[in-house]
Amino acid sequence: MDRLGHYTVKSAHSLIQKREITEVAEEVSVYWKRLWKLSIPPKVKSFLWQASTNCLPTKCNLQLKGISVNDLCPFCNSCRESTSHVLFSCSFSQVCWNLLGVQIDPDDLGVFADRFAKLLDSIHADNLLHIPMLCWALWKSRNELIWNQKGAEASEIVTLARITLEQWKNAQDRSFDLSLGFAQISDGAANWQPPSPGSLLEAKASCVGGLVEPVFSEALGIREALSWIKTKDWHNVEVESDSLVSIQAIRSSTVFLSYFGKIVQECRQLLLDLICHEVSIKFVKRSANAVAISDRIVFGSAIPPDMNCVLLNDLLV
Repeated sequence: MDRLGHYTVKSAHSLIQKREITEVAEEVSVYWKRLWKLSIPPKVKSFLWQASTNCLPTKCNLQLKGISVNDLCPFCNSCRESTSHVLFSCSFSQVCWNLLGVQIDPDDLGVFADRFAKLLDSIHADNLLHIPMLCWALWKSRNELIWNQKGAEASEIVTLARITLEQWKNAQDRSFDLSLGFAQISDGAANWQPPSPGSLLEAKASCVGGLVEPVFSEALGIREALSWIKTKDWHNVEVESDSLVSIQAIRSSTVFLSYFGKIVQECRQLLLDLICHEVSIKFVKRSANAVAISDRIVFGSAIPPDMNCVLLNDLLV
């Protein structure tokens, strides 16, 4: 009886273990199915797979591989950089999550996959896709800081997450009305076209010192052009730019909490002020923007020889 009783206890214990393993396997399966079904860019899904399997080259993981590196988080420089820390617990990352309107428990010591799954369960559907996008944007910004020594404001990282998702979603939507949003029928010209009736009224360009992202400087250029048009009181004007991100941001209704967003909002307001002047903005390819000049003003027929050659070449194509 003792041996039989002992055997029965062992069998029951074995069954409990098998049941626990089965439950864990089912939870893992549900997690991966949910992750792969998220409507986000493939590169973000690939990143999430690496983060969930602890394969990201964080400093802690590099040390485990025998690579001698300083293991401090590049954002806060006070804690060891694990996947869970840099994406959730870091004080800088916490600021980004707060800007997104998501509360993250900094004292949660769980691994990334567990914390990510909890977030997906607790976030409203309207904000769900911003969770993986911000994780990706944080890691991208972390890499920029380490490899290129380029720091970013928390608001810029949140903006990157939002605008990347918005651009991707509109690129996937085949029913998207081209006349309403990001790509209009007149967009994408490869060669410059003269405005009707074909005469150059005035051209202006200037150089401004400073170190900023290209998309920020392009938005500044659009704002200056719109301000110039308003000052001159011109009508029926097209503003062309080869910065698709800037054009998309201005046309969208998304609020960007950053310096870039401030410039975008000023461009939107200028367009509203000029609505009776029939002023529009249009995206053109870089090849159609070869007439860009530097730090000078050109009036009427006084076209510089170098610019004149570019214009004539475009007209002949």
